Amino acid sequence: MLLVCAANMVQAQQGKRPMSLYEQTWAAYEGQQTGGARSFAEVTAGILLPGNSYGSANANQQSGYAKNGFIASAGGAVLVYKNLGIGATLAHFTSAVQTNNYLLNTMQQLPGMESGKVQSDNWRNTALVVGPVVMIPQNRVMLDLYLQAGMLRSNSPEVVFTGSDGENQLLQVQQAAQATALAALGGMRLSYRMPQVYGLRVVAKADFIGATPVFNNQTTTLWNGTEVQTRHQNRQPVGSVALSIGFRYEFERRKHLPD
Repeated sequence: MLLVCAANMVQAQQGKRPMSLYEQTWAAYEGQQTGGARSFAEVTAGILLPGNSYGSANANQQSGYAKNGFIASAGGAVLVYKNLGIGATLAHFTSAVQTNNYLLNTMQQLPGMESGKVQSDNWRNTALVVGPVVMIPQNRVMLDLYLQAGMLRSNSPEVVFTGSDGENQLLQVQQAAQATALAALGGMRLSYRMPQVYGLRVVAKADFIGATPVFNNQTTTLWNGTEVQTRHQNRQPVGSVALSIGFRYEFERRKHLPD
């Protein structure tokens, strides 16, 4: 049926006969489906892959011990000129701690310990970034390239180690801390306009997130009835790669914008 309609449209455009109302409606719909860039809003969720330092479990360097985690984000863009827009993203990502590796490294640093265990909260990070986005349409597919900058709020986890040398108990608590840092986010996004659902697209994207908050950590150690508190600064990168999917809703293109 669509092939017949398309053939009739070609004939009508060549001047052989006028287009029917159905053909005009179908042509208008196809134009909407394959139109240019538009302002949009979107929500996505996916997996977080910590970067080298953030996900490292090396006891000889400042390591985040972060596991693969989860990310959820909301954002959008306002079209300002042709295929150029200004976008914004609010992202929240979390990761659990590699407690087994943390325990192994701690036991190696305390050779007198015969047994021990580690309990930990999760890493929590929230970023708000703004920047340009270039939207490249190709039929129903849209490719977006973007680079954004802003701020990140990071919450490091509380980590509790308990150990024993067979006679005495050791309790070591690294308290949770908060820090704020500049953040950058860059990436690419592919979206596909869903047939028969005007304005809605399915989205798949890859984001590269970079930030290095500086924490003022406090560690409390209780050993054989003696309590010692120490403070130190920890410069901890939380750079990550995020792979997400979701949905995007596009708004009507403003008529005064150039094509």
